[in-house]
Amino acid sequence: MDRSKLLLLGASGHLGSRIAKALAATDYHTTAVVRTKEKGEALKPFIAEYIVADVLNPHQVSGITQHVSVVISALGKSVLPNSKDKQSFYEVDYKGNSAVLRDAIKTACKNLFMCQP
Repeated sequence: MDRSKLLLLGASGHLGSRIAKALAATDYHTTAVVRTKEKGEALKPFIAEYIVADVLNPHQVSGITQHVSVVISALGKSVLPNSKDKQSFYEVDYKGNSAVLRDAIKTACKNLFMCQP
C-alpha cells in the first residue's frame, strides 16, 4: 500500500521541527520544504525527503502541493531577537502561506493545516 504523501512547510523552525519529529512515528511519506540544503539534511532522520524552496518566490511554489494528500504549514517569520531574517511578518506569514494555499487549491489538495504558535 502506498504511503500518503505529506508536505511540511516551515519544517526547520521551532514548531515545524517538532511536527517533523512527531510525523516520523507515522506512516506518512513526509517531504519538508526548507530554505537551505543544510536545514534539509538536519531533518533527514525524521523525514523521507526535502525540497529546497523559497515560498516567497511564486515559481518555486507553483505545483509544490501536486500529488500531496496533506499539507501542514508551520511557516512563519522567526520571533527570536537574534534572527537575521530580513523578511517581514507580512511577507512570510501572510504572503508565503497565501501562495501555498493558492497552490493547494489549484492542485485540489483537500487537507491543509495551518499551524501558528
